[in-house]
Amino acid sequence: MDGDFDQLRAAFASPQQNYYPSMGDALHEMDERANYGAPGTYHRQLHDQLQSGLAGFDTLRDAMIPKTAADAGEMAAYMTPGLGNALSARDAYEGIQQGDWRKAALGGIGAIPFIGGIFAGPIAKTADHAMLARAGEMAAAGHAPEAIWRDTGWFKGADGKWRFEIPDNASFYRGTGPATDAYADQAFLHPEMYKAYPDFGEVRIKETAEPNSVSGYGTWHPEKGVELGGRDKSSTALHEFQHAIQDTEGFARGANPEDAGWQRVYKTLRNQAAESDAVMQMRGRIEHLGETPQEAADYIAQVRGMDPQRLRRLDFEYPGADMQSRLDRSMAQARDADPYEKYRRTAGEVEARNVQSRMNMTPEERRATPPWETQDVPNDQQILRFR
Repeated sequence: MDGDFDQLRAAFASPQQNYYPSMGDALHEMDERANYGAPGTYHRQLHDQLQSGLAGFDTLRDAMIPKTAADAGEMAAYMTPGLGNALSARDAYEGIQQGDWRKAALGGIGAIPFIGGIFAGPIAKTADHAMLARAGEMAAAGHAPEAIWRDTGWFKGADGKWRFEIPDNASFYRGTGPATDAYADQAFLHPEMYKAYPDFGEVRIKETAEPNSVSGYGTWHPEKGVELGGRDKSSTALHEFQHAIQDTEGFARGANPEDAGWQRVYKTLRNQAAESDAVMQMRGRIEHLGETPQEAADYIAQVRGMDPQRLRRLDFEYPGADMQSRLDRSMAQARDADPYEKYRRTAGEVEARNVQSRMNMTPEERRATPPWETQDVPNDQQILRFR
Protein backbone atom coordinates (compact mmCIF):
# COMPACT_ATOMS: atom_id res chain seq x y z
CA MET A 1 0.00 0.00 0.00
CA ASP A 2 2.96 2.30 -0.39
CA GLY A 3 2.02 5.55 -2.10
CA ASP A 4 3.29 6.42 -5.54
CA PHE A 5 5.88 8.83 -4.21
CA ASP A 6 7.55 9.50 -7.53
CA GLN A 7 4.21 10.33 -9.14
CA LEU A 8 3.27 12.61 -6.28
CA ARG A 9 6.63 14.36 -6.19
CA ALA A 10 6.39 15.01 -9.93
CA ALA A 11 2.92 16.42 -9.42
CA PHE A 12 4.05 18.77 -6.69
CA ALA A 13 6.90 19.97 -8.88
CA SER A 14 4.65 20.66 -11.87
CA PRO A 15 2.59 23.89 -11.66
CA GLN A 16 -1.07 23.74 -12.66
CA GLN A 17 -1.00 19.93 -12.68
CA ASN A 18 -4.58 18.96 -13.43
CA TYR A 19 -5.05 15.39 -12.31
CA TYR A 20 -5.93 16.14 -8.70
CA PRO A 21 -9.62 16.64 -9.52
CA SER A 22 -9.67 13.29 -11.31
CA MET A 23 -8.22 11.67 -8.20
CA GLY A 24 -11.04 13.13 -6.16
CA ASP A 25 -13.57 11.92 -8.72
CA ALA A 26 -12.01 8.47 -8.64
CA LEU A 27 -12.23 8.22 -4.88
CA HIS A 28 -15.81 9.48 -4.84
CA GLU A 29 -16.78 6.88 -7.42
CA MET A 30 -15.00 4.20 -5.40
CA ASP A 31 -16.85 5.37 -2.31
CA GLU A 32 -20.22 5.16 -4.02
CA ARG A 33 -19.55 1.70 -5.41
CA ALA A 34 -18.24 0.48 -2.08
CA ASN A 35 -21.33 1.85 -0.37
CA TYR A 36 -23.61 -0.02 -2.73
CA GLY A 37 -21.61 -3.23 -2.54
CA ALA A 38 -20.01 -3.42 -5.98
CA PRO A 39 -18.42 -6.86 -6.57
CA GLY A 40 -14.80 -7.08 -5.49
CA THR A 41 -14.81 -4.01 -3.25
CA TYR A 42 -14.36 -3.96 0.50
CA HIS A 43 -18.00 -2.82 0.81
CA ARG A 44 -18.81 -0.89 3.97
CA GLN A 45 -15.31 -1.25 5.40
CA LEU A 46 -13.82 0.49 2.38
CA HIS A 47 -16.53 3.14 2.52
CA ASP A 48 -15.61 3.97 6.10
CA GLN A 49 -11.87 3.97 5.41
CA LEU A 50 -12.22 6.28 2.44
CA GLN A 51 -14.05 9.06 4.29
CA SER A 52 -10.84 10.53 5.65
CA GLY A 53 -9.15 10.37 2.26
CA LEU A 54 -12.15 11.91 0.50
CA ALA A 55 -12.13 14.87 2.85
CA GLY A 56 -8.49 15.43 1.98
CA PHE A 57 -9.13 15.38 -1.74
CA ASP A 58 -12.09 17.74 -1.43
CA THR A 59 -9.90 20.25 0.40
CA LEU A 60 -7.20 19.77 -2.19
CA ARG A 61 -9.63 20.37 -5.05
CA ASP A 62 -10.84 23.60 -3.42
CA ALA A 63 -7.25 24.67 -2.82
CA MET A 64 -6.39 24.14 -6.48
CA ILE A 65 -8.07 27.36 -7.54
CA PRO A 66 -6.33 29.66 -8.08
CA LYS A 67 -3.14 28.18 -6.59
CA THR A 68 -0.49 26.06 -8.25
CA ALA A 69 -0.45 22.32 -7.66
CA ALA A 70 2.58 22.66 -5.41
CA ASP A 71 0.89 25.24 -3.19
CA ALA A 72 -2.36 23.29 -3.15
CA GLY A 73 -0.62 20.06 -2.28
CA GLU A 74 1.32 21.59 0.57
CA MET A 75 -1.74 23.42 1.90
CA ALA A 76 -3.87 20.28 1.87
CA ALA A 77 -1.14 18.19 3.45
CA TYR A 78 -0.92 20.60 6.36
CA MET A 79 -4.64 21.32 6.66
CA THR A 80 -6.14 17.92 6.11
CA PRO A 81 -4.97 14.74 7.82
CA GLY A 82 -7.15 12.89 5.30
CA LEU A 83 -4.63 13.64 2.57
CA GLY A 84 -2.50 11.04 4.29
CA ASN A 85 0.95 9.77 3.66
CA ALA A 86 0.61 9.34 -0.11
CA LEU A 87 -1.80 9.85 -3.00
CA SER A 88 -2.07 6.61 -4.93
CA ALA A 89 -4.05 8.33 -7.65
CA ARG A 90 -2.87 6.30 -10.58
CA ASP A 91 -3.81 2.92 -9.14
CA ALA A 92 -7.11 4.17 -7.77
CA TYR A 93 -8.17 5.85 -11.00
CA GLU A 94 -6.92 3.11 -13.32
CA GLY A 95 -8.54 0.48 -11.12
CA ILE A 96 -11.92 2.13 -11.57
CA GLN A 97 -11.51 2.57 -15.31
CA GLN A 98 -10.48 -1.08 -15.69
CA GLY A 99 -13.09 -2.46 -13.31
CA ASP A 100 -10.29 -3.84 -11.14
CA TRP A 101 -11.83 -3.02 -7.79
CA ARG A 102 -9.09 -4.59 -5.68
CA LYS A 103 -6.51 -2.39 -7.40
CA ALA A 104 -8.78 0.60 -6.94
CA ALA A 105 -9.39 -0.17 -3.30
CA LEU A 106 -5.72 -0.64 -2.50
CA GLY A 107 -4.90 2.57 -4.33
CA GLY A 108 -7.55 4.39 -2.35
CA ILE A 109 -6.39 3.02 0.96
CA GLY A 110 -2.93 4.28 0.00
CA ALA A 111 -4.40 7.75 0.48
CA ILE A 112 -5.33 7.05 4.08
CA PRO A 113 -2.98 8.89 6.46
CA PHE A 114 -0.41 7.73 8.94
CA ILE A 115 -2.29 7.63 12.22
CA GLY A 116 0.24 6.01 14.52
CA GLY A 117 2.72 8.06 16.49
CA ILE A 118 6.32 8.95 17.10
CA PHE A 119 7.56 8.79 20.71
CA ALA A 120 8.50 12.07 22.39
CA GLY A 121 9.65 13.03 25.86
CA PRO A 122 9.56 15.80 28.49
CA ILE A 123 11.75 18.17 26.43
CA ALA A 124 9.12 18.38 23.68
CA LYS A 125 7.41 21.78 23.49
CA THR A 126 4.03 20.02 23.40
CA ALA A 127 4.67 17.73 26.38
CA ASP A 128 1.84 17.78 28.93
CA HIS A 129 3.82 18.15 32.14
CA ALA A 130 0.70 18.03 34.32
CA MET A 131 -0.07 14.57 32.93
CA LEU A 132 3.59 13.60 33.30
CA ALA A 133 3.46 14.55 36.98
CA ARG A 134 0.27 12.54 37.32
CA ALA A 135 1.97 9.56 35.65
CA GLY A 136 4.84 9.80 38.14
CA GLU A 137 2.39 9.89 41.06
CA MET A 138 0.51 6.88 39.73
CA ALA A 139 3.76 4.95 39.25
CA ALA A 140 4.89 5.78 42.81
CA ALA A 141 1.52 4.57 44.10
CA GLY A 142 1.99 1.24 42.35
CA HIS A 143 -0.46 1.60 39.48
CA ALA A 144 0.04 -0.70 36.53
CA PRO A 145 1.69 0.72 33.39
CA GLU A 146 -1.53 0.00 31.45
CA ALA A 147 -3.54 2.21 33.80
CA ILE A 148 -0.95 5.00 33.64
CA TRP A 149 -0.94 4.88 29.83
CA ARG A 150 -4.71 4.88 29.66
CA ASP A 151 -5.15 7.75 32.12
CA THR A 152 -2.24 10.03 31.19
CA GLY A 153 -0.89 9.01 27.77
CA TRP A 154 2.62 8.60 29.26
CA PHE A 155 4.69 5.42 29.58
CA LYS A 156 8.25 4.35 30.37
CA GLY A 157 10.50 2.86 27.72
CA ALA A 158 12.98 0.06 28.28
CA ASP A 159 15.45 2.69 29.54
CA GLY A 160 13.06 3.75 32.31
CA LYS A 161 12.43 7.22 30.82
CA TRP A 162 9.00 8.73 30.31
CA ARG A 163 7.50 9.10 26.83
CA PHE A 164 4.27 10.08 25.12
CA GLU A 165 3.10 9.52 21.56
CA ILE A 166 2.88 12.29 18.96
CA PRO A 167 0.27 11.47 16.31
CA ASP A 168 1.50 10.99 12.74
CA ASN A 169 -1.89 11.44 11.05
CA ALA A 170 -0.79 14.63 9.30
CA SER A 171 2.64 13.38 8.33
CA PHE A 172 3.49 13.11 4.67
CA TYR A 173 6.76 12.60 2.80
CA ARG A 174 6.95 14.98 -0.17
CA GLY A 175 10.53 14.27 -1.13
CA THR A 176 13.38 16.64 -1.85
CA GLY A 177 12.16 17.60 -5.32
CA PRO A 178 14.71 18.12 -8.10
CA ALA A 179 17.51 18.53 -5.53
CA THR A 180 18.99 15.59 -3.68
CA ASP A 181 18.52 17.25 -0.31
CA ALA A 182 16.19 19.72 1.39
CA TYR A 183 15.18 21.01 4.81
CA ALA A 184 13.05 18.53 6.71
CA ASP A 185 10.04 20.82 7.00
CA GLN A 186 9.93 21.01 3.19
CA ALA A 187 10.61 17.35 2.39
CA PHE A 188 8.82 15.65 5.29
CA LEU A 189 5.58 17.28 6.38
CA HIS A 190 4.94 16.49 10.05
CA PRO A 191 3.34 19.51 11.76
CA GLU A 192 2.98 17.89 15.17
CA MET A 193 6.61 16.78 15.33
CA TYR A 194 7.87 20.25 14.37
CA LYS A 195 5.63 21.80 17.04
CA ALA A 196 7.23 19.50 19.59
CA TYR A 197 10.79 19.90 18.28
CA PRO A 198 11.00 23.12 16.21
CA ASP A 199 14.69 22.64 15.44
CA PHE A 200 13.91 19.48 13.50
CA GLY A 201 12.53 21.61 10.68
CA GLU A 202 16.11 22.72 9.95
CA VAL A 203 17.46 19.17 9.71
CA ARG A 204 18.66 18.32 6.22
CA ILE A 205 17.15 15.33 4.45
CA LYS A 206 19.24 13.78 1.71
CA GLU A 207 17.92 11.17 -0.70
CA THR A 208 20.35 8.50 -1.84
CA ALA A 209 20.46 6.45 -5.00
CA GLU A 210 19.63 3.30 -3.07
CA PRO A 211 17.88 0.90 -5.49
CA ASN A 212 14.10 0.83 -5.44
CA SER A 213 14.24 -2.88 -4.68
CA VAL A 214 15.20 -1.89 -1.13
CA SER A 215 12.09 -1.27 0.95
CA GLY A 216 13.74 1.25 3.21
CA TYR A 217 17.23 2.53 3.97
CA GLY A 218 18.09 5.37 6.31
CA THR A 219 20.62 6.89 8.68
CA TRP A 220 20.55 9.68 11.26
CA HIS A 221 23.54 11.80 12.21
CA PRO A 222 23.22 14.84 14.53
CA GLU A 223 25.46 16.95 12.30
CA LYS A 224 24.70 15.58 8.83
CA GLY A 225 20.96 15.02 9.24
CA VAL A 226 18.82 12.25 7.75
CA GLU A 227 19.69 10.14 4.73
CA LEU A 228 16.91 8.15 3.05
CA GLY A 229 16.78 5.57 0.28
CA GLY A 230 14.58 2.77 -1.00
CA ARG A 231 10.87 2.80 -1.77
CA ASP A 232 9.23 3.46 1.59
CA LYS A 233 10.82 6.76 2.56
CA SER A 234 7.83 7.87 4.65
CA SER A 235 8.15 4.97 7.06
CA THR A 236 11.94 5.25 7.10
CA ALA A 237 11.77 8.98 7.82
CA LEU A 238 9.70 8.25 10.93
CA HIS A 239 12.29 5.68 12.02
CA GLU A 240 15.21 8.09 11.61
CA PHE A 241 13.47 11.02 13.30
CA GLN A 242 12.77 8.74 16.25
CA HIS A 243 16.56 8.42 16.54
CA ALA A 244 16.78 12.21 16.46
CA ILE A 245 14.33 12.38 19.36
CA GLN A 246 16.37 9.80 21.26
CA ASP A 247 19.44 12.01 20.99
CA THR A 248 17.48 15.10 22.03
CA GLU A 249 15.76 13.49 25.01
CA GLY A 250 18.65 11.35 26.19
CA PHE A 251 16.72 8.16 25.50
CA ALA A 252 18.52 4.88 24.86
CA ARG A 253 19.98 5.14 21.38
CA GLY A 254 20.12 2.98 18.30
CA ALA A 255 23.12 1.17 16.90
CA ASN A 256 24.99 0.12 13.79
CA PRO A 257 25.45 -3.59 13.03
CA GLU A 258 28.87 -2.67 11.64
CA ASP A 259 30.00 -1.50 15.11
CA ALA A 260 33.73 -2.29 15.29
CA GLY A 261 33.59 -3.58 18.86
CA TRP A 262 30.71 -5.91 18.15
CA GLN A 263 32.35 -7.19 14.98
CA ARG A 264 35.64 -7.83 16.81
CA VAL A 265 34.01 -9.85 19.61
CA TYR A 266 31.89 -11.80 17.15
CA LYS A 267 34.89 -12.64 14.97
CA THR A 268 36.88 -13.82 18.01
CA LEU A 269 34.10 -16.14 19.13
CA ARG A 270 33.56 -17.49 15.63
CA ASN A 271 37.29 -18.20 15.36
CA GLN A 272 37.24 -20.04 18.69
CA ALA A 273 34.35 -22.18 17.51
CA ALA A 274 36.11 -22.91 14.20
CA GLU A 275 39.32 -23.90 15.97
CA SER A 276 37.45 -26.21 18.34
CA ASP A 277 35.66 -27.84 15.44
CA ALA A 278 38.99 -28.28 13.62
CA VAL A 279 40.51 -30.05 16.62
CA MET A 280 37.48 -32.36 16.78
CA GLN A 281 38.01 -33.20 13.09
CA MET A 282 41.71 -33.76 13.73
CA ARG A 283 40.91 -36.26 16.48
CA GLY A 284 38.51 -38.03 14.15
CA ARG A 285 41.25 -38.54 11.57
CA ILE A 286 43.60 -39.88 14.24
CA GLU A 287 40.97 -42.32 15.49
CA HIS A 288 39.47 -43.50 12.22
CA LEU A 289 42.30 -43.08 9.68
CA GLY A 290 45.23 -43.96 11.91
CA GLU A 291 47.06 -40.67 11.23
CA THR A 292 49.58 -39.32 13.69
CA PRO A 293 48.59 -36.16 15.56
CA GLN A 294 50.99 -34.11 13.44
CA GLU A 295 49.71 -35.60 10.17
CA ALA A 296 46.13 -34.90 11.15
CA ALA A 297 46.97 -31.38 12.31
CA ASP A 298 48.87 -30.62 9.10
CA TYR A 299 46.01 -31.86 6.91
CA ILE A 300 43.24 -30.01 8.76
CA ALA A 301 45.33 -26.84 9.00
CA GLN A 302 45.98 -26.86 5.26
CA VAL A 303 42.33 -27.44 4.36
CA ARG A 304 41.00 -24.81 6.77
CA GLY A 305 43.80 -22.26 6.61
CA MET A 306 44.91 -22.62 10.22
CA ASP A 307 48.16 -23.01 12.16
CA PRO A 308 48.87 -26.73 12.76
CA GLN A 309 50.91 -26.01 15.88
CA ARG A 310 48.05 -24.07 17.43
CA LEU A 311 45.71 -26.99 16.74
CA ARG A 312 48.16 -29.35 18.50
CA ARG A 313 48.38 -26.94 21.45
CA LEU A 314 44.58 -26.68 21.76
CA ASP A 315 44.33 -30.46 21.56
CA PHE A 316 46.63 -30.65 24.58
CA GLU A 317 44.93 -27.82 26.56
CA TYR A 318 41.39 -29.18 26.13
CA PRO A 319 41.55 -32.96 26.49
CA GLY A 320 38.61 -35.29 25.98
CA ALA A 321 35.15 -33.75 26.35
CA ASP A 322 36.61 -30.34 27.28
CA MET A 323 37.05 -29.53 23.58
CA GLN A 324 33.40 -30.29 22.83
CA SER A 325 32.42 -28.03 25.73
CA ARG A 326 34.63 -25.26 24.32
CA LEU A 327 33.00 -25.68 20.92
CA ASP A 328 29.46 -25.57 22.33
CA ARG A 329 30.25 -22.57 24.53
CA SER A 330 31.88 -20.61 21.70
CA MET A 331 28.98 -21.26 19.33
CA ALA A 332 26.41 -20.18 21.93
CA GLN A 333 28.37 -17.01 22.74
CA ALA A 334 28.78 -16.25 19.05
CA ARG A 335 25.03 -16.47 18.52
CA ASP A 336 24.46 -14.00 21.36
CA ALA A 337 27.22 -11.72 20.02
CA ASP A 338 25.95 -11.69 16.42
CA PRO A 339 26.13 -7.95 15.52
CA TYR A 340 22.87 -8.06 13.60
CA GLU A 341 21.06 -9.75 16.48
CA LYS A 342 22.48 -7.19 18.92
CA TYR A 343 21.46 -4.41 16.56
CA ARG A 344 17.92 -5.83 16.42
CA ARG A 345 17.75 -5.93 20.23
CA THR A 346 19.18 -2.45 20.83
CA ALA A 347 16.51 -0.40 22.61
CA GLY A 348 16.75 2.58 20.25
CA GLU A 349 16.24 0.35 17.21
CA VAL A 350 13.36 -1.53 18.82
CA GLU A 351 11.67 1.81 19.53
CA ALA A 352 12.27 3.18 16.03
CA ARG A 353 10.82 0.02 14.46
CA ASN A 354 7.87 0.27 16.82
CA VAL A 355 7.09 3.72 15.46
CA GLN A 356 6.90 2.18 12.00
CA SER A 357 4.74 -0.73 13.17
CA ARG A 358 2.19 1.66 14.75
CA MET A 359 2.03 4.19 11.92
CA ASN A 360 -1.25 2.87 10.46
CA MET A 361 -3.09 2.48 13.76
CA THR A 362 -6.18 4.58 14.37
CA PRO A 363 -6.24 6.87 17.43
CA GLU A 364 -8.58 4.40 19.12
CA GLU A 365 -6.30 1.47 18.38
CA ARG A 366 -3.27 3.42 19.51
CA ARG A 367 -4.74 4.40 22.85
CA ALA A 368 -6.05 0.88 23.44
CA THR A 369 -2.71 -0.70 22.57
CA PRO A 370 0.24 0.39 24.74
CA PRO A 371 3.54 0.79 22.86
CA TRP A 372 5.24 -2.05 24.73
CA GLU A 373 2.65 -4.46 23.28
CA THR A 374 3.60 -3.67 19.68
CA GLN A 375 7.41 -3.71 20.01
CA ASP A 376 9.15 -6.78 18.59
CA VAL A 377 11.60 -7.28 21.49
CA PRO A 378 10.41 -7.24 25.14
CA ASN A 379 11.86 -4.60 27.46
CA ASP A 380 13.86 -7.14 29.49
CA GLN A 381 15.62 -8.44 26.36
CA GLN A 382 16.64 -5.05 24.96
CA ILE A 383 20.20 -3.75 25.00
CA LEU A 384 20.58 -0.23 26.37
CA ARG A 385 23.10 2.09 24.70
CA PHE A 386 23.50 5.76 25.57
CA ARG A 387 26.61 6.65 23.52
